[in-house]
Amino acid sequence: MKVGAVLESFNENEIPVIGLKGLVVRECFPIPQPRTMSDAGVLVYKEDLGRVSKMMDDLGYTQTKYKDDHGAHIVFVKSGQPVFELNWTLANKAFFKGDTSWVDNLWKETVEVEVGGTKTISLGIEDLAVHICIHMAVYLAHKGFGVR
Repeated sequence: MKVGAVLESFNENEIPVIGLKGLVVRECFPIPQPRTMSDAGVLVYKEDLGRVSKMMDDLGYTQTKYKDDHGAHIVFVKSGQPVFELNWTLANKAFFKGDTSWVDNLWKETVEVEVGGTKTISLGIEDLAVHICIHMAVYLAHKGFGVR
């Protein structure tokens, strides 16, 4: 099972999902395959977490959490398959102080993309760029990151 097949399961189960970070950006590379990813990051509605957990379980994935998880994502793993990081917010209160209302429009400003041969949606280009910058800043502050 590859990323596209899991995204297709989201479609078949009518669970809205937004592809994030490298999952989408790698398709912008002239040759996407060498652009490595440590996980497939996606955004789902918090209300859908139960349905997502059941779907991932049905696909043979096991739910786990990162040690440094601050309540913004869960991780699903399956031996020999891509790791899926499911986020239900991009404005985690552990990192963001003040107004986070900017996340309210993320679902309204998506664009259709193709990932692994499956049609899905991604953040709009501006939101995607901001999310990548914020994501890098959070990792830089907490444990560093490598530029690929």
